[in-house]
Amino acid sequence: MKPIRWLLQEWKSVVRSPKTVVPLLGILLIPMLYSGTYLWAFWDPYARVEKLPVAVVNEDRSVVYEGKTFAIGDELVAELKKDAAFDWHFVDREEAEQGLMRYRYYFEVVIPDSFSQRATTIGAAQPTPLELVFKANEGVNYSVSRIGQTGVETIRQKLSQRLIESYAEGIFAQFEEVRGGMRQAADGARELAAGAAGADNGAKQLADAAAAKQPAVAQLAQGAQDAASGAARLSAGAQALQSGAGQLSGGLAQLGDGLKPLQAGGAQLAGGLTQAADGAGRLDQALGGLAAAHPELAQDAALQAAQAGGKQLAAGAAPLVKGAGDLSAGLVAYAQKQAEASAGAGELAAKSKELTAGAASLQKGSESLAQGTKTLSAGWSDMTAHLQALEGGLRQLADGGTKLADSLSDGADRLAAVNGAQPLYAMLANPVHLREESVHRLPNYGTGMAPFFISVSLYVGALLLSTVFPMRDTAQPAPSAGIWFVSKFAILAALSLGQVIVAALVLTWGVGLQPLNAFQLVGFMFVCSLAFMALIQLLVAALDNVGKFIGILLLVLQLTATSGTFPVELVPAFLRTVHAYLPITYTVEGLRAIISTGDTPLLWRDAGVVAAFGAASALLTLLVMRRQLGRGGKQPPEQQPRLEWADSRP
Repeated sequence: MKPIRWLLQEWKSVVRSPKTVVPLLGILLIPMLYSGTYLWAFWDPYARVEKLPVAVVNEDRSVVYEGKTFAIGDELVAELKKDAAFDWHFVDREEAEQGLMRYRYYFEVVIPDSFSQRATTIGAAQPTPLELVFKANEGVNYSVSRIGQTGVETIRQKLSQRLIESYAEGIFAQFEEVRGGMRQAADGARELAAGAAGADNGAKQLADAAAAKQPAVAQLAQGAQDAASGAARLSAGAQALQSGAGQLSGGLAQLGDGLKPLQAGGAQLAGGLTQAADGAGRLDQALGGLAAAHPELAQDAALQAAQAGGKQLAAGAAPLVKGAGDLSAGLVAYAQKQAEASAGAGELAAKSKELTAGAASLQKGSESLAQGTKTLSAGWSDMTAHLQALEGGLRQLADGGTKLADSLSDGADRLAAVNGAQPLYAMLANPVHLREESVHRLPNYGTGMAPFFISVSLYVGALLLSTVFPMRDTAQPAPSAGIWFVSKFAILAALSLGQVIVAALVLTWGVGLQPLNAFQLVGFMFVCSLAFMALIQLLVAALDNVGKFIGILLLVLQLTATSGTFPVELVPAFLRTVHAYLPITYTVEGLRAIISTGDTPLLWRDAGVVAAFGAASALLTLLVMRRQLGRGGKQPPEQQPRLEWADSRP
C-alpha cells in the first residue's frame, strides 16, 4: 500500500471509531478542566477571607491611670466589629476553644485580662508590652492559619500605631510645658549671666585690692614677728627687773635695820652734846665766877686760857648740839624715807612680778600674733589666688549663662516649631511606610500561578491521552517508520492544538486571565503541548506501559523541581540539580514572560529549549519506530501491532 493511502486509511479508522473519537474529545478538555478549574477556584482567595469564621475572646479589664480610664480591649472589640476583614464571632473562652476544636472557627484571638493594665506601664522603668494571643488549628488548614496570623498582625500594627499616637500626643503636651520651662530657664540663665558678670567685676576688684594689700600684709607679718622678738626681750628685762627689785627691797630692809642703831646713837650723841654744851656753859660760868671771885686769877694765863677754852668750848658746843640735833632729826627723817623707800621697793618688787607675768603673756601673745600674721599672710596669698580664680570662674559662668540662655531659647524656639498635631502623631506611630513598587505587578493569586498550572495541565493532557489513544498500534502494518510516526504525531498535533485553543479561550474569557499577548500565549502553549506529546509518545513507543509510568514519575518530579510554586533555591539539592533538565522549567518561564514580565528574549530562549525537547523526543521516537520495523524498513511480523488498536488497553 502506498504511504499516502495508508496514512489516509489510518486516519479514517480513527475518525470512524466512536470508541476512539469520544475519549479524544474528552482529552481535549483535560488541560482546560485542570488549569481552568483550579485557577477559577483560587483565582483571588484573599479577596474572600471575610468569610472565614474567627472567634474573639475579650477578657480585658479596664484600669484607671492618672485619672483616665483605659479599656483597650473594649475599644479593640469595637474596632473589630466595624472591620470586615474576617467573620468575627465575639464569644467567651470556652465557646472559642470548643469552636476551634470542632472546626467552627479557623482560629481565635484572645485579649488577655491585663491588656489595658500593660498599656499603663509605658512610663515605667520596666514597661510590659501588650500581648494578643493568636491560636489556630493548623491541622485543619495551614494556609488559613497563616492568613489569620497575617490578619492579626495587621490588627496588632494598627493597635500599636493608635497607642503610639496617644503616647505621642501626651508627650507633646509635656513638650509644651517643657518649652515654657525652657523660656523661664532662659530668662533665669540671662539673669544669672548678668549677675555673674557683675560678680565677676566685683571679684576682679576684690582680687586686685587683695593683690595690692599683699605687701602690707607681709609687712604686718614682719612687724608682728619683730614685736614678738621685742616682747621676748621685754619679758627677759621684766624678769631681771623683778630680780633687782627683790634685791633692792632686801637691801633697803637691811638699811632700815642698820639705821635704827644709828638713829639711837644720833639721839644719844645729840643728848651728850647737849649735856656737853650745858657743861661747857656751866664751865664758862664757873671760870667767870672763879675770875670774879679771884681777881688775882684774872690775869692768870692758865685761867685765861681755861676761860678762853671754856668760851670756845661753849661756843663750839652750840653748833655741835645743833648739828647733833639736825643729825638726829635727819636720821629720823632718813629712817622715815628709808621706810617709804623700802615700802616702795616692796611694791616695786610686787609690780615687777606682775610686769614679768604680763611680759610673759605679752611674749606669748606676740608669738601667737606673729604666727597668726604669718598664717594671715599665707592665707592672704591663697585668697588672692582664689579670688583671681573666682574671677575667671565667674567670667566663665557669665559666658556659660549667656550660652545656656541662647541654647534654651533656641531649644524653646525649635520646640515651638514642632507642630504637635495629629499628622505628626500618626507619623511618629508609623514613621516608615512601605511603598511597594512591583517590576511586573500581578493582579491576583491566580495570575501568578497560571504559568505553572497551564504547564502541568498540558503535560497531564498528553499523559492522559496515552491512556485512550494507541501511540504504538496501527490499523494496518506501517509501510515505513516515517509514515508510522507521521500517522501518530499528526493526530497528537491536532489534539494539542484543540487542547490549547479550548484552554486558552476558557482561561482568558472565562477565568479572566489577561496575557500581555494572546497570540504569543496560544503559540507558546501549542509548542509546549507538542513537546509534551512528543515526550510521552517517545516513552510509550519505546517502553509502552513502563513508559507511561515513567511519564507519571516525570510529572511528579516536575511538580516539585520546576519553581512553579516556590523558588528553586528553597527545594532540596537534588531537585535543584535536575531543575535545568526538565521541560516544565522552561514552559513556566516562558508563560511568565507572556503573562506578566514581557521578557521577549527569555520567551524566545525558553521556546527554543522546549522546541528542542520536542524535536529530540520526536527524533528519538522515529528512531525507535525504525528499529521496531527492522533494518529493511518493514515492520517485522513479531512486532506488528494489533489491527484492532482502538480496543487495546494501556
